[in-house]
Amino acid sequence: MHKRIKWVIEKENTGWDLSLERIEKAMKLLDNPQLKYKTIHIAGSNGKGSTAAFLSQILIESGKKVGLYTSPHLVKLNERYKVNGKDIDDDTLIDYIDRIKDLNLELSGFEIMTTIAFLYFKDQKVDYAIIEVGLGGQFDATNVIKPIATAITNISLEHTQWLGKTIEAISGEKAGIIKKDIPLYTAENNQIIKKSAQQNNAPYHLCPPTKYPISLNGEYQKNNASIAIEIAKQLQIDEKIIKKGLINTEWPARLQYLEKNILLDSAHNPEAMEFLKEYIDSLSYKNLTIIFSCLEDKDYKKMIKDIPKNNRLIITKLSSPRAIDPEILLELLPKADYIEKPLDAYKKAKAQLKDTDLLLICGSIYLSGEILGE
Repeated sequence: MHKRIKWVIEKENTGWDLSLERIEKAMKLLDNPQLKYKTIHIAGSNGKGSTAAFLSQILIESGKKVGLYTSPHLVKLNERYKVNGKDIDDDTLIDYIDRIKDLNLELSGFEIMTTIAFLYFKDQKVDYAIIEVGLGGQFDATNVIKPIATAITNISLEHTQWLGKTIEAISGEKAGIIKKDIPLYTAENNQIIKKSAQQNNAPYHLCPPTKYPISLNGEYQKNNASIAIEIAKQLQIDEKIIKKGLINTEWPARLQYLEKNILLDSAHNPEAMEFLKEYIDSLSYKNLTIIFSCLEDKDYKKMIKDIPKNNRLIITKLSSPRAIDPEILLELLPKADYIEKPLDAYKKAKAQLKDTDLLLICGSIYLSGEILGE
């Protein structure tokens, strides 16, 4: 990994500083690149990446040039910046990092990453850029755009040290992306979101689960797809193209089968674990082995309550500085085994897997990244 890229990643890992003041200053110095193309802004606790991926693919199928900015990445930072499905290359990424460093502004890691997206999409002359919120919404660095549509997916308790300790408080933060007179799309029947839309005179669209075939596994993905569908309809995209986009969407580590009986999922909070459990309960297998780890700032006690019933549970240790101490999980799960390195855990579990068994890897996007990066 190039030292510049490593520097940005390490800077992000030092924490979040939610404010728009620094990013607004950077945008002004750079002549507001985020305003040079049409944007769609997506917030939520779970599903915002999938929703963004569905919408991106639909727009690509319609012949548009589409930027997609998501976070976090699985294996490489480059994944966060896509134009028509292709990641930014290393040399271009490093050039943008240098340009931003030359501004001599004290920016957070995520603010630097977001500025890269805005510059890259301007230079690529995209027709649309789909921008995923990093954390919350109101004071997230992405909230300096002027979108043509906003979307809010599922909301659950997460990042409570920054966003508040109740669903109501978190909903209020995410509602901060709603803009005056700009339509809002959501599959979440949330009264705080609805009230905020009304206060902003923003047309409010509650999207029912789609009945169209979709490429991603899990019933909950029908809600995410429904948001993408309704936004696409606003953009007057033909129904045949919408259906084609939904079938062709790829979004790794979301109920992704690495092999016919090896399932990788990035469920990283209690509600996502509930969705995962529902899916696992719908499957047929003889024995279930689970590899699990998570970040220390997640509600891990609630997460482990929804770990599917299994024949073997393996706890492992993430390399992220935010990783939970495995000893904490092992105290709560005394029957679990411990294999320190995720790849070792994966290889050993896979070696013992029979055709009628299922291996599930879950608990964190970072765990998914370590497995996919082998």
